[in-house]
Amino acid sequence: ALDLATVMKASQAIAGEIVLDKLLDSLMKILIENAGAQTGFLILDKAGEWVIEASGEVDSSADADVHTTRVLQSIPINYHLPISIINYVVRTHESVVLNDATREGNFTNEPYIKEHQTKSILCTPLVNQSKLVGIVYLENNLSVGAFTQERLEVLNLLSSQAAISIKNAKLYSEVKESERELRESKSRLDQFLEAIPVGIAVLDASGRPYYTNQRAIQLLGKGVVPSVTSDQLSEVYQLYIAGTDEKYPTEELSTVRALRGERTTADNLEIHQGDTIIPIETWGTPIFDENSNVTYALVAFQDITKRKQAEKLLADYNRTLESQVAERTLELEREIVERKRAEVAAQEANQAKSTFLANMSHELRTPLNTILGFSQLMSRSSYLPPEHQENLNIITRSGEHLLTMINQVLDLSKIEVGRTTLNKTSFDIHRLLDDLEDMFQLKADDKGLQLIFNRTPSVPQYVYTDEVKLRQVLINLLSNATKFTQQGSVSVRVSLKTRQRTNDTGQMTIHFEVEDTGCGIAPEELDNLFEAFVQTTAGQQFQEGTGLGLTIARSFVQLMGGEMSVSSQLGRGSVFNFDIQVGVVETADIKSKQPTHQVLALEPNQPSYRILVVDDNWENRQLLIKLLSPLGFELQEASNGQEAIEIYDTWEPHLIWMDIRMPVMDGIEATKRIKATTKGQMSAIIALTASVLEEKQAVILSAGCDDFIRKPFRDADIFDAMHKHIGVRYIYDELDEPTAAATSTETKADILTPAEFAALPPDLVDNLRQAICNLDLELIQSCITQIGEQNEPLANAIAVLANHFRYKQLLNLIQATRN
Repeated sequence: ALDLATVMKASQAIAGEIVLDKLLDSLMKILIENAGAQTGFLILDKAGEWVIEASGEVDSSADADVHTTRVLQSIPINYHLPISIINYVVRTHESVVLNDATREGNFTNEPYIKEHQTKSILCTPLVNQSKLVGIVYLENNLSVGAFTQERLEVLNLLSSQAAISIKNAKLYSEVKESERELRESKSRLDQFLEAIPVGIAVLDASGRPYYTNQRAIQLLGKGVVPSVTSDQLSEVYQLYIAGTDEKYPTEELSTVRALRGERTTADNLEIHQGDTIIPIETWGTPIFDENSNVTYALVAFQDITKRKQAEKLLADYNRTLESQVAERTLELEREIVERKRAEVAAQEANQAKSTFLANMSHELRTPLNTILGFSQLMSRSSYLPPEHQENLNIITRSGEHLLTMINQVLDLSKIEVGRTTLNKTSFDIHRLLDDLEDMFQLKADDKGLQLIFNRTPSVPQYVYTDEVKLRQVLINLLSNATKFTQQGSVSVRVSLKTRQRTNDTGQMTIHFEVEDTGCGIAPEELDNLFEAFVQTTAGQQFQEGTGLGLTIARSFVQLMGGEMSVSSQLGRGSVFNFDIQVGVVETADIKSKQPTHQVLALEPNQPSYRILVVDDNWENRQLLIKLLSPLGFELQEASNGQEAIEIYDTWEPHLIWMDIRMPVMDGIEATKRIKATTKGQMSAIIALTASVLEEKQAVILSAGCDDFIRKPFRDADIFDAMHKHIGVRYIYDELDEPTAAATSTETKADILTPAEFAALPPDLVDNLRQAICNLDLELIQSCITQIGEQNEPLANAIAVLANHFRYKQLLNLIQATRN
């Protein structure tokens, strides 16, 4: 048995304030020596986990027992000790003593015991003030019952002393660790404060310096910060108001204000160090205790020389920029003024163009109306000798050619002033293409060319767009193609490009190609091909045309939502491509075209219609009078709007043909005054105008006119308008009557023979042939009328073929008369 005094002495030695690892080493030796253990472990709690901190063992193989101990680095207890026994002691704070662990007790199935065949085990808690401080685990594998009662009593005494010693050692180590960490933290803080390029000074509540970093000393030029209560603070540090020689007020310093509990920022200070001036920015922050009393004042300040220089540069730049902006603003204002002047000049120019357009339309189309109108009247005469008939045909053709050229010039003028608009209608595009094929087939045959029209099955039959403009575009391209092609072919290809539908409203893009094998266009001429009044070298050789056709055609295509392009090779031909946007329509939306009627007389049993002709041009009045007089209308005429009103008040005509541009009073004012009366509402007023501007139509109709017709007009236009507005009924020639006789005439047309043409005057047959080759519809109709004076059935049969565009059949019959 171990002497109790010895144990107490050992315990007291252990309880001294020694470093924890030394304590553990000493404790391990004492426990193993006094308990009779072969091996032992000291287990402590570290961050909520029980780990082995020290171990010891007795080497029995030596001459004398040698005790070896080790201080470990927090080794986990897994696989080193019996976990179940350790957990039991942790949970119960009770000791476990096993005399023969493999044979007795509750831990015989512990894997550690089975593996190591452990005999004697002692596991006891180290408890201080009811708190588990650590665990001592001892083993003896040499004998059973190694841990006797006497040794247990010693261990119990040692355990309580060990618990106190471990706790004291831990507290001592923790204090030392805290002091070390505090020193390291302070060192790091000092390094940080010294490393930052900002001066920092900390003062206590009385204004005495507590801390000053090196940057602050460098900026202030002093080793310490004197008390901020001193009235000489600004003088000591030479603090001035920025940009002046005036001392900075001490009471306004950030340090003073921070001690008053204020947070401040200031950048209007300067430090004068001899000839050196340093602008600084300061921040003052008070530090309060739990009673909201200021305990410290922290002041930070930094040299802002570079910032001030940058601000100066920025200010200089801003001044320069403002100057430049001001100059540019003046320039822009001048440009705006010049632009406004240019816009005014452009508006005046457009107005001048519009005025020119209106004047040209009136001055050119009015005499053309007379020329073509009287030519129509003369062509109806049956007493005109053949040679005069030929002269009349020349006049008519020349007038039509002149009208075409005038229309092109006026179309270009309308395009330039933005007056061109789309007049969309629903029509049969297949029929349009068929008509064009028949129209140009004769000219192609006459030149020995192959004319090919090809459309894909996807192209719809009925579309909605401007039929007149589309027809004009295609006629222009086909005319150029046939004109400049001497051999080979001219092809027209039509296909559906895209199709979109939105809310049952169809919109599609149709693609057109017109290709020829003609002379082609030089590459240097392609760029200017669509310019107004520009003709290619080949075009100049023909010495005809205005050079406006392609310009107008492309503008019409653009108006219809597409674009036109061309590719060409000299000597191999050209290809013109364009797209247009069209709407989708149903068959029911297409209005069937009525055949052209030849008016012979008025139907009987009708009122005696009173017609007033108002025009300042005597020739134009005579044209209408000579056209209407033979039919039995009552006619009067007036040369201006004032005369028209006076005649209307006394005569009350059924219909008034009203010219628009007249002296004294124009047609619009006269129409307004007539329609303003009750009886004026009963009369129809149809405007006759030479204007080509679309907006003029809206002005005319808004003035009260019931309709309008442009000059030059066709006699059919006059008769149809009178039928529409006052119900005049006519007797037509048999050519257009859909009767059994017409059917007979159509049958007659199919069995025409060359002999019947041979019986006609040769000059008349030649005129008919030339008219067909030139696609001159007016001249064709004139020739048929002359033939009717000699052989009416033959004329009717020829008319049927002409109305169905069977020109090739007519040419073959005429050619057969020469063979």
